[in-house]
Amino acid sequence: MTSCPKSESGVRIRRRREGIDLDVSTLADWVGAAAATLMPLVDAIQTHVFAAERIHADDTTVPVLAKGKTRTGRL
Repeated sequence: MTSCPKSESGVRIRRRREGIDLDVSTLADWVGAAAATLMPLVDAIQTHVFAAERIHADDTTVPVLAKGKTRTGRL
């Protein structure tokens, strides 16, 4: 099983795999376990990035829907 964001796959985590119905809580446990397993990597990257004298970022704008109108959001 692979984990990917909903926006990437276009659908929620698939509950059916090779003809076997999987409970939502089982899939949630798997995603939680994957996140916990990757936390040391996240911490190492954060330490490396914040050790720099400067952090460079891109001011990318994205459209954000807000109560019937589109506003500009920034990443």
